[in-house]
Amino acid sequence: MRKKLPVLLFLLLTGLFSTVSWAQCTPGDATTCPDPEQNGQVCPDNLPEAVAGQLYSQAFTILAPPGYPYNGDTIVLDHITLVEVTGLPEGFTWLSNVETNEFTVGTYYCVLLEGTPAVAGDHPLRITVDVYAKLFPAFPPIRVATVTDSTSLLISVKWDPNSIDETATKAMILLPPEPNPFSGSTRIGVGINDPGVVKLEVYDLVGQIRYSENLTAIHGANYFDFDGRRLDRGIYILKVSNGVTSIASRLIKTD
Repeated sequence: MRKKLPVLLFLLLTGLFSTVSWAQCTPGDATTCPDPEQNGQVCPDNLPEAVAGQLYSQAFTILAPPGYPYNGDTIVLDHITLVEVTGLPEGFTWLSNVETNEFTVGTYYCVLLEGTPAVAGDHPLRITVDVYAKLFPAFPPIRVATVTDSTSLLISVKWDPNSIDETATKAMILLPPEPNPFSGSTRIGVGINDPGVVKLEVYDLVGQIRYSENLTAIHGANYFDFDGRRLDRGIYILKVSNGVTSIASRLIKTD
């Protein structure tokens, strides 16, 4: 079932800040994004999942509604303008395919969403838009409302199922690194039931391994000091595995 506006028109407007002044994407049309009830549409209905540590890029289509409830009546809209998007994964930015971020009624637009997430989790989007109507024929459109709305659209970031077990069992747990963020070294804690070899790996956000070490762990809590002074400032993915279970967390290097 298609979502309706005003909730609908606020969920898509998330895109990438690229090297050009607007997103390079192609909007859908009445065939790929029909609007039989003429209440506005955002297509597709659901965003694909993102994977931590991997570049995410997805285009969407939006069609602004022709009308808006105002003072107990429905007024004819001229356009909507995107003001702000919050709730995005860290490192994500938005950009539409028009430089002004104005979406004229009756025209299909697209928005490109892109970024490299570092942490698994769900990210519901909150969108703020200005609503413009031409109340007086001889005058330009005026802003009649500013609306901030939670949407049914979210970005779900998952770990790679081939490398990381996001539902880690009690056979091994990864304790929060201390400190984190860190500048020189940080202490990594791992709790396991069965003693053995634990592999510690650190990846950058493009998936390149920056550190790897095999460590001997005993039953219970184990603590290892990780020297990250050779790492550049930024966000990294810490992965700990014992051949059965893999768990990941985020490391932040400050300088």
